[in-house]
Amino acid sequence: MKKIYVGILAGGNGERLWPLSKKERPKQLLPFLNNQSLLSQTVDRVSMLTGSQENIFVITSDHQKDIIAKEVVGKIGDIVVEPCARNTGPAILLLAEKIKQKDPEGVLVVLPADHFIPDTKKCNSALQEGISYVAEHGVIATFGLMPTYGATGYGYIQADAHERVQLGRYYPVKKFHEKPDKKRAEEYLCQDDMFWNIGIFAGKVSTFIQEFKSCEPLMYDAMQKYLQGVCDYADIPSISIDYAIMEKTKNSVIFTTDFEWYDVGNLNIFLQLQRRFSSEKKQLFEIEAQNNICSSNKKVVACIGVDSLCIVETDDVLLIASRDKVEQVKMILQKVKEQNIDGVI
Repeated sequence: MKKIYVGILAGGNGERLWPLSKKERPKQLLPFLNNQSLLSQTVDRVSMLTGSQENIFVITSDHQKDIIAKEVVGKIGDIVVEPCARNTGPAILLLAEKIKQKDPEGVLVVLPADHFIPDTKKCNSALQEGISYVAEHGVIATFGLMPTYGATGYGYIQADAHERVQLGRYYPVKKFHEKPDKKRAEEYLCQDDMFWNIGIFAGKVSTFIQEFKSCEPLMYDAMQKYLQGVCDYADIPSISIDYAIMEKTKNSVIFTTDFEWYDVGNLNIFLQLQRRFSSEKKQLFEIEAQNNICSSNKKVVACIGVDSLCIVETDDVLLIASRDKVEQVKMILQKVKEQNIDGVI
């Protein structure tokens, strides 16, 4: 059996979770459930896959390496540091090149640090199936999740099948679809061949590297020059793994699955999941008010005659937003940045 390696992408700042998430405490390090961060939960989950903490890698930025190290000390093999952000394509290629030095035929699984998956056993069972398949067939598997509603915040993958698509099966990828509008998302929900693109990939290390070389030669060549010390990391093209490889290669499959999964992408989702899964209950009292959610560690929150609000209180910021407008947090954060207010970003 080939060795399994896991790369956890943990370089984002999580600005859509401001003011909970700040520069010195990015989203993946926020206390989430039972005072455990999303990153720690991800490390614990994948440790059951690899059987060895030495085979777990976290990929992050130079700015975050020290705070990441404090979070995962003694739990992983190494932190792979990008000198500057160049998107997921170069990050994954950099990791693959690192692992290649000792095990080019090992299987690499890549996944984000900021996803929440309640059922570890079911998720790992699906990942293990994918690992076995790519090890035998020399392809890259992307994991497609059966949609449960017409989501507009996710990309979609269309399976290429001449018969009804079944869960737990592999299919060629017909097409990647960008995030749809509401009407199209509802149409996708009615199609049995459309799946959420959840950003989890598996393939042999050698397969990843070969696909980068074939599909994105400029990135591959720039990475070789960087590793040889003859160019800067900033000179490597900034391209996502989807654009660099997955939308071009003929050497990929989609594995269809249905484990419970959440992309913790905004305050509304973050607080909803906390309310549902956390044993700690927030002190929120309501009169003629409903559908409000809050985060306040020091104050009781009382709502009268207001509905569907997201309320977040920290030591230096009070944010109040309609729950259906929380995606605009990045816009208000930009206004705060322009005022150069100390300590709040």
